[in-house]
Formats: sequence, C-alpha cells, structure tokens
Amino acid sequence: MKNQHMACAALESSRRMRATSRAELRCSGKFLNGLALFVLLALAAMPLQAQRKTPNINTETPEGALLQKIGQEGDEKAKLGLMEQFTSQHAKSESAGWVLGQMQPIYLKNQQYDKAIEAGEKILAADPSDTEIAHNCLKAAEAKKDSALIVKWSDATSAAARKTVSSPKPKDEEEAAAWQKQVDYAKQLDTYTEYVLYAQALQTTDPKQRLDLFIKLEARNPQSQYLANTEPQIFQLLMQTGDKEKAIALGEKILQKDASNDDILLVVASHYYEGNKDKAKALQYAQKLADVAPTKTKPEGMSDDDFNNRKTLKVGLGNWMVGVINSNDSKWADADKALRVALPNLKNNNDLMAETLFHLGLANFRLGEGKTPNKQRILDALRYSQQCSALKSRFQAPAAKNVAAIKSQYHIQ
Repeated sequence: MKNQHMACAALESSRRMRATSRAELRCSGKFLNGLALFVLLALAAMPLQAQRKTPNINTETPEGALLQKIGQEGDEKAKLGLMEQFTSQHAKSESAGWVLGQMQPIYLKNQQYDKAIEAGEKILAADPSDTEIAHNCLKAAEAKKDSALIVKWSDATSAAARKTVSSPKPKDEEEAAAWQKQVDYAKQLDTYTEYVLYAQALQTTDPKQRLDLFIKLEARNPQSQYLANTEPQIFQLLMQTGDKEKAIALGEKILQKDASNDDILLVVASHYYEGNKDKAKALQYAQKLADVAPTKTKPEGMSDDDFNNRKTLKVGLGNWMVGVINSNDSKWADADKALRVALPNLKNNNDLMAETLFHLGLANFRLGEGKTPNKQRILDALRYSQQCSALKSRFQAPAAKNVAAIKSQYHIQ
C-alpha cells in the first residue's frame, strides 16, 4: 500500500513536471531561434569549401564538348538538364564531382531535396571531408523535416568538419591562410550540427526519440553549449521511458549541483523510501524537499490552483516521509514536528492521512508518558488516534486499540 501511495505521488509529480517542461521548452525555443540565427549568420560570413577541382575541358571529346556547352548555357533550367545529362553519360569522369557540386545548390533552391542529397552522397563518397556538400545535405534533410535524415547528415557534416579541422596546416603562407579560413568555417559548422540535434530533440514529441537525440548530442560533444540545463529534461525522459535506475542516478547528480529542484527531490526521495531501499538517503532527500518546497514561487504560465496543489503535495509528502522515518526510529520529537506540518497538506489522501495520524498518536504518547506524564501530549495522542480510528485504512484497527489503551491507562472517559 505504501508503495502505491508513493507511486501515485511520483506519477502526479511527473505529470506536473511535463507541464513545466513544456513551458521551459517554449522558452528554449525563443533562445534557439536567436542562437540559430547567430550561428547561420556566422556560417554565412565564413568562406565556403574550396571549389572542387575545375575540369580541364577538351572540346574535341564528347565529354569536353558537353562541359563547354554547360559552361556557355545561361538558362539555369537548361543548364541543369545538361548537367544531369553529363552525370548520366559520364558518371565515372573526373569532372563528375565538379558537375554534381554545381547541381546540388540548384536542387536545394528548387526544393528538390532528395536529388540534392543524392548528388551530395556521390560527391562525399569520393571526398568525405567536403564540408560544403555535407552541409547542403543537412540543409535538405532539415527542409524535409525528416528526423532520421537530420541525424544522419548532422553526423556526416560533423565528421567532415572535424576532418577539415584535423587536417595538417600547409607550410606555404598563402595556403596556410586559406586553410585557417576553412578550419574556422568547419568549427562553426560543427557547432551548428550540435544545434541541429538539439533543435530536433525539442521538436520531437516521442520521449524515446527525444532521449536518443540528447544522448547522441552528449556523445558528439559532452561540453556542447546546447547541453546546458538539459539534465532535468533528460531525467524526466528517463522516467517516462522506464529507465528508472539511470534516472535516479542522474537525479542525484543534478541535486549535487542544485538541491533546490523539488520535482527531482520528490522522485528521488520516494525512490529510496519505497521498500526501505535506503533509509539514510530517503531521509536526506525528504528533509531537503520539506525545506525547499515551501520556498518555491509560482512559475510563469502556471495557474494558481495548479501551483498551490503542487506545493501542498510536496510539503506534505516531504514532511510525511521525514516523520514516518523518524517515528520508526523512535525519534519521537523529530517525528512529531514533521508530521504536524505534513498533516494539513495531506487532506486529499485518506491513506496518507491515516498513517500520519497513527504515527502522530504514537509519537505524542511516547513523548507524554513517564513518571510525570505530559497531560497535553497524552490528550494529543488520544485525539490523533481517535481521528485515525475513524478512517478506513490498514491503521484503523491498531489505532482503535491505542485509543482503548490510552483511555484505560490514564483513566480517560
């Protein structure tokens, strides 16, 4: 029964966390729009990949004649037709890569995204480090809004960029200057591929897909600027996808850095409380929840009713766990203090109310008994026990026995 109570509480907290997360994602979206614009402008300002080797045209051959015709054609549509003819007829030509490189941006412009990607794949098969071509494939994937393609081309573009960054610096001064520009461009582009994964994660509604995207981003660059402040989202996604063990481990990691996250405090405290997994940790996190929850202010976009209900739940559960743990350890004063705070915050849960009242009755009886009994404590013990015995729960019968025992021992009518 206790596990069911805590599971219900954790599920309720998770539901509210999802609502909060949606508000956070809307805020993140505003940030991303501005940041994405900055990155795109930075990329636009960088030089493009050095052009693929310009072909030597021998007009005495069919291949050369067609290349000359392509160069002389002024109409874009007609030129594209000629280039398609060339790549069909001379697919193994050394000039095919150059021609495909001219075709790809036209395909992008004409929203022929599959053809743009197909052209890019052929070029990259020969030169995987061509960052411009890989970036164009990524643009096509983004335009198609195809999550799998976006991930694929984010990976490929990042790999191409990193090959450029790791390429040896030329000794020639002019070549070194050009190389540096290419490296700077590649670094900006690699950062953009991280943004693409993050943006796709925010747009994906499926929890498992979103989690996979965050994990991929972390594997790509654990220090990525786009991973900042995402750990609470990843914690929530781990809970939603049923990987509770990893979620709790991440939750504790988050709490080491920020112990004010009451949503995570509730889930982690509940985890260790259920089944007496770890009494010390349960008490630690429950006490922190009891301290933190009352200090929270209403987040923007949340209704007063939702916020007040949420706050009441956390104050109640935090103090309830602290009180019950201390009561079971015979720390009666600590138990009484926490349970008195918990009681008015648990009115909507009959079972938790009953358990709280039972332990309050027990704690006050122990605090009141002795050679010189504390009359007020004994009366409080009787009152709490009577209230517990009036509620249908697993504590009803033992509470009724306690009522009879107190009345008999202290001669109360």
